[in-house]
Amino acid sequence: MTRDDLCELHLAFDDVDSPYGGCTTHAATYLLGLLQHELNVKLLDYPHLVRLNPSIPWKTRGNGAIALHILIDCKEIEQAIHIAESFLLKYLEYFKGAKYDAGLIAVSGPIPELLSNTYKRALTDVLEVSIVREFVKKVKHVYVSEHLCGRGLVGAVAALGWYYNMSDYTFELLTYRSISKLRDLERCVDTSSVIDFDAKYSKYTFNNVDVESQRILIISHGPDPVLYGVRGDDPSILRLALHEIRVCEPIAAWAIFRTNQATDSHIVERKVVKLRAFQTARLTGVVITDPLRIAGGHVLMRLADDTGQITVAFFKPSGLTYVASQLSVGDLIEVQGSVKPWGDTLVLHAEKIRVLNLSSTRVPIPYCPRCRSRMKKIGKGRGFKCLTCGYRTTVITHVEFIIRTL
Repeated sequence: MTRDDLCELHLAFDDVDSPYGGCTTHAATYLLGLLQHELNVKLLDYPHLVRLNPSIPWKTRGNGAIALHILIDCKEIEQAIHIAESFLLKYLEYFKGAKYDAGLIAVSGPIPELLSNTYKRALTDVLEVSIVREFVKKVKHVYVSEHLCGRGLVGAVAALGWYYNMSDYTFELLTYRSISKLRDLERCVDTSSVIDFDAKYSKYTFNNVDVESQRILIISHGPDPVLYGVRGDDPSILRLALHEIRVCEPIAAWAIFRTNQATDSHIVERKVVKLRAFQTARLTGVVITDPLRIAGGHVLMRLADDTGQITVAFFKPSGLTYVASQLSVGDLIEVQGSVKPWGDTLVLHAEKIRVLNLSSTRVPIPYCPRCRSRMKKIGKGRGFKCLTCGYRTTVITHVEFIIRTL
């Protein structure tokens, strides 16, 4: 077969996992193996694992879509699509039963560049499947599965669109358990070998071990078929994990994916006045209320830019609550995260924070000279009042200049 006999085929799908089992990357690994065995397809690139908007409430468990970019005998394109559709339907039946919302799309020939915008929208905003269905009707050389055209079609189209947005990426090695082990949630991975691997290759990998607690981060814990996953920038280093991380259960399969995870590609600079529910955003603004610690150890504060203000929530698992609690009114910060509705208002759930400038002056609230209670300011230029004994004063003792660090 000559190069002229080969054609590009791009297969993408999403939403084939469930809370009860299955995994989109697991399905991709076995589908790719099947296509290589049946049709001797060649990979144009690593399989793509494309993480989507983390703010979407109806996202899948893994929140990642898959795209396979292959070279195939031009005469076998229809057969390859049929194999993919048939395989995914059987996979869904096994892990999800009769109810599923998966999507499958195929493009023969080069991927149309106009799919790039779909990726950007699905990554940062809300994109309805009805809009995507109408959109793909206008694209040439596209096949949308009649049986797999649910909400997962949004992720599938977005995964193809990432092809033109790969300015930044990482890789992930994923290993999978045998089917017989799926009901056992406990993974048999030697933790000391993971710690040793991290010490040796932390320059090239990330999120292997929590530095403070020494908790192992690469091991999956749910009903999915993943044994462990190692993330990094160099696929050759990731492959070493197969030999250096010791396991006491069989690895049934493994694959390395090129992915947009850990790149912050889902973050968009926005203004408060433009925010909508379930968008991702990076805001730059001034802290206008003192941090409020609430039940659970979470921290709330108000942030304002030149268009409006919004409450920012720092949740304890984010690891940001200490920094957030040390901020003061007047501090200039940059914060990024997901916009979520809280009743009738919007709140930014913070993922990252960067302190740009700390306010360096404050007028201290004095203590009451009678009873030593902290006094309360009663208005601009009107001084202070003690709520305990009623003492009043209009004297501002001094303005304290401080240099603050976090």
